[in-house]
Amino acid sequence: MSLRYVPGVWKRLRKSKAAGIAFQVALVVAAVIAIRAFQTRNAVQGPAPSLVAQSIAGEAVELAALRGEPVVVHFFATWCAVCKAEEHNIKAVAEDHEMIAVASQSGGVPAVAAYARDSALTMPIVNDANGNIAGDWGVSAFPTTFVIDPDGQITSVEVGYTSELGLRGRLLLAGL
Repeated sequence: MSLRYVPGVWKRLRKSKAAGIAFQVALVVAAVIAIRAFQTRNAVQGPAPSLVAQSIAGEAVELAALRGEPVVVHFFATWCAVCKAEEHNIKAVAEDHEMIAVASQSGGVPAVAAYARDSALTMPIVNDANGNIAGDWGVSAFPTTFVIDPDGQITSVEVGYTSELGLRGRLLLAGL
């Protein structure tokens, strides 16, 4: 028997506070899922693209050399307010996990180096002044954080603010 044939069911459901709250929660969850899918629609999935570059400190950076453990590739911009807000979380995770940061569309090496020094960023930072690396990875907004498993597969893409706990959880799952 379908609900439409039960007299008064819809009327009672509309008046039920619990049903109203459940509907609103479901609506918010659906909106969050839809927004996340929209934000990550261009991001690369599957095998991580090659990332071979020179850091702002002059050191060679090669993502493939970090195979065998989970790695974070974090795209940010020095002018991005959300990137600045999550900086503490990124620095905390970088203390005990492999991470490559990519400063995209943030000016020349001296400007990025000054920002890194002022912000006490210690992970390797690659300057992507023209956004070419970000384009290869399908990054369309900042910050965008990729978690890569020990086999070089992207397991997570997060666009926007990332909490320390959330990033650590995604790294834990990537290492399983």
